[in-house]
Amino acid sequence: MQRLFDAAYLSALTLTFPYWLYQSSRTGKYRRDMSDRLFGHAPPVDQTRSRVWLHAVSLGEVLMTRPLVERIHRDRPDLQLLVSSTTDTGLSVARERLTDATSFRAPLDFSWAVGHTLDQISPSLLVLAELELWPNLLLAAHERNVPICVVNARISERSFRGYKRFRPVLRRAIESVAWWGAQSEEYADRIRRLVGDSPTEIVVTGSMKYDGATTEKNNSRTNSLRKLFQLNPNDRVFVAGSTMAPEEQILIDIWRELKSADPKLKFILVPRHPERFDEVASLFHRENITCVRRSCLHGSESSLPDVILGDTVGELAAVWGLADFGYVGGSLECKRGGQSMIEPAALGVPVCFGPSTANFRVTVEQLLLRQAARQVGSRQELGQQLLQWVKNPKEAAIIGERAQEFIRGQQGAINRTWDALVKRLPAIHRPLRHVQRAIPA
Repeated sequence: MQRLFDAAYLSALTLTFPYWLYQSSRTGKYRRDMSDRLFGHAPPVDQTRSRVWLHAVSLGEVLMTRPLVERIHRDRPDLQLLVSSTTDTGLSVARERLTDATSFRAPLDFSWAVGHTLDQISPSLLVLAELELWPNLLLAAHERNVPICVVNARISERSFRGYKRFRPVLRRAIESVAWWGAQSEEYADRIRRLVGDSPTEIVVTGSMKYDGATTEKNNSRTNSLRKLFQLNPNDRVFVAGSTMAPEEQILIDIWRELKSADPKLKFILVPRHPERFDEVASLFHRENITCVRRSCLHGSESSLPDVILGDTVGELAAVWGLADFGYVGGSLECKRGGQSMIEPAALGVPVCFGPSTANFRVTVEQLLLRQAARQVGSRQELGQQLLQWVKNPKEAAIIGERAQEFIRGQQGAINRTWDALVKRLPAIHRPLRHVQRAIPA
C-alpha cells in the first residue's frame, strides 16, 4: 500500500514539476530544507526521555497548538516534545514561539521519508493537528505501534466527499488513528461515517483555537506595538488582517472614505502571505498613500504616517489588540474560505468579513447568531459597514463585547483534549533513589 502511495506522489510530482520550479524561482518557496523533506531528518533526541511528535502543518495550526504545547511541558516535563511544520512561516513561528518544544521541518509523505523520521524520533505518541491525514505517515506510525491522535479535528463537507471517494484506498490509513478530538458534533459525525466500524474513539472537544486566543487587550506584546506605532489612548485604529488580493485594493479605496469621515483614524493592514509584502507596499505607493512598513520601525522615529503595513510574521494576534474595529481577510472576492476571526473576537474587536468563510463556518454562524460580527456581500457593503462603525463607535463596541463573551464561553477544549492524550502517554519515569543501608556494628 505504501508503495502505491509513493508511486502516486512521484507521478504527481513529475507532472507538476514545472509549476513547483516556477514558484520556487519566483518566490523562494519550496527550496528550503528540501533534503530534509525528501529523505526525512529529525533533530537530535534525548534517548533518556519518552518523546511526543506533534505535527502542525502551517502558521494557523502552530499558533492553535501553543496552549497544548505549554500544557504538555507543564504537566509532563519528563517528555521531550518535537513539533514539525510544513510551511516556512509555520516553522519560523514554531521556533520562535514554541520554546518548550524542538521544532523541525516535516517530511514529505514518502514512505522512506516518514519512516526515517519516525525511526529517529521513536515517539511514544503522534499527534496531528486538525486533519493532516497523510496515509504513509499514518501507516508507518501504525506499523511501529505508535498511537495516533488527531486534535482539533475538522472535516468540511467537500473534504469529506473526497475522503469518502477514496476510502477503499485510504481505509487502512484512516483506521490507524486511535483517537479523534472533533471541534463540533457536525465534524464528529462526518468522522464516524468515514471511519465506519473501526474501533477508534471519537470525542467532541470543541476548538482549541478558542483556548489559544487571549482575551486580554493590554497584553505585553500589544502594548509594545502600541508604543512602537506611537498610538495614543484617544486614537482610533482600523485593522485589516490576513488580507489577500484583491482585498488590499478594495480596502485602500474604502480607507479614503473612512479617512474623510475621521481624519484622525489610523489604518494597519496585515497581508496573509509574506511573499506579498513587497507587492502590497508597491500598491500603497502607486495609490499615493504614505505608509510605513512595520519591519522598518525601530522606535526612534520622530513621527509616523497614519497607515502601517504589517510585514512581519506572527504578530497579527498582537496587532488585533490595537483595533477599535476590523476586517478579516480571505473572504471577499478571493474565495479562499476566510481566515480566523477568533483572535479579534476574543479581544472584543468588532469585525466584519465577506461571504467566503467556509474555513470557519461554525464560528461565523455562532457570531452572527449572537449579532457579534457582521458579514457583508460586496465591497460596497463592506465600505458601508466600516463607515457606520466610524460614525457610531458605541454600536461597534457593543458588537465587540458580544464577540468576546462568546469566545470566553467556548474555551476549555485544551482540558478535554489533554484528558484524552494523557491516557495514551507512557507512565512518568521516576528513577529510583539510592538507599544507603546502615552497616551493622
